[in-house]
Amino acid sequence: MAKWAKGLVLDVGCGTGNILRFLDPEKYIGVEPSVGMREKFREKHGFEPLDGHFLRIPLTDESVDTVITTYAFHHVPDGEKTDAIKEMLRVLKSGGGLS
Repeated sequence: MAKWAKGLVLDVGCGTGNILRFLDPEKYIGVEPSVGMREKFREKHGFEPLDGHFLRIPLTDESVDTVITTYAFHHVPDGEKTDAIKEMLRVLKSGGGLS
């Protein structure tokens, strides 16, 4: 994943940002619904992720180059997974990558 996570990388359900140790993105945006996780992320990395979740990503259409969701997609209820994928694709630029 680290090799192709290029440009502006969006990490949906970023938690405390553990994936950052494996990435070297040009730019990174985390999205996390939990206040506590966002606070721990800020303590570890010096900046805070956006408040959001799989069904409400607070970004404009086609605004990121790569979307990752390494540690969180399994938490999305089965009945919401299709909508979650649509929302991630909404913010992904044409030709971008989703993992």
